Amino acid sequence: MSIATMMRLVPEDLVPRGLSIMFSGVSAATIAAAPLGSYFGDLLGWRDVFRMAALLGVLALAVQFMTLPRMAPTGLTRLRTLFDVLMRPRVGLGMLAAALVFTGHFAFFTFIRPFLETVTGVGVNGVATILLGFGVANFLGNYLGGWMVERNSLRRAVLFAIALVRC
Repeated sequence: MSIATMMRLVPEDLVPRGLSIMFSGVSAATIAAAPLGSYFGDLLGWRDVFRMAALLGVLALAVQFMTLPRMAPTGLTRLRTLFDVLMRPRVGLGMLAAALVFTGHFAFFTFIRPFLETVTGVGVNGVATILLGFGVANFLGNYLGGWMVERNSLRRAVLFAIALVRC
């Protein structure tokens, strides 16, 4: 839904840049949330960190509610339309790939701290530093990906990302 919303908020030629900026917010959160959550979780406990995250979520929702324009629906869509779109071979495969990427991404964050602390012996500060490095790389990758899509093509950007990961 966020992609469809962005496509309605900005002119068509600026959609890649708008998407890059939007997804950079996720990357910026990765830079800050994982290392800070790990650090403050050790200081305050995980329950207080979750309470602070919930408060930030409510604040973000309030800011969006106050700043985003109202957008009336452009047409009536049935739930069946969702299934029709997912049955298209490339769309269904793309959604499956995205689901696997997101699942892997969140599984990574679930298990990385215990792994680093117990298997590698890294302390809390080391875990925070490693997560910070991961977040910075994620942010730069999102920025570069948006830039490449805007100037070249989505296909080239995806192939470049795959080649970079394989290196």
